[in-house]
Amino acid sequence: MMLSEFVERTGFEPLPFEYEKIEEAYYNFNGDKDAFCKAFVEGDGERKIYQARAAEIDRLNGKILEMDKAAAGASPVAPARGGRSWVYPLAQGESTAAPLKTEQRSSNSQTFGNLPQTKSPLQPCKGAFA
Repeated sequence: MMLSEFVERTGFEPLPFEYEKIEEAYYNFNGDKDAFCKAFVEGDGERKIYQARAAEIDRLNGKILEMDKAAAGASPVAPARGGRSWVYPLAQGESTAAPLKTEQRSSNSQTFGNLPQTKSPLQPCKGAFA
């Protein structure tokens, strides 16, 4: 069965690595494409895949937190990130990290070094619109 056939029959579009597992299950299934897809839908296959995705996101969030803690301990000049750098939201609003507070955000000079600052971030456009 092709991915497009599976999506058409179930209404669910798995990621490529997820479809490899689905395809393997299909080859071990005693029945045709329609029966397999019906069993997938009735067996809450989509929900199980979403739960697996959420578990993987949670695992990766934990790794990010560990890396943030290690970086904070290794470098005293590292900007405070509140343990929440590039963290994706977890299923149903769960989070393994506290929300980033305004006072914990690093300034541009800490993040980007000593870049020259302009007086105004928006400069008037001369020419085309003036």
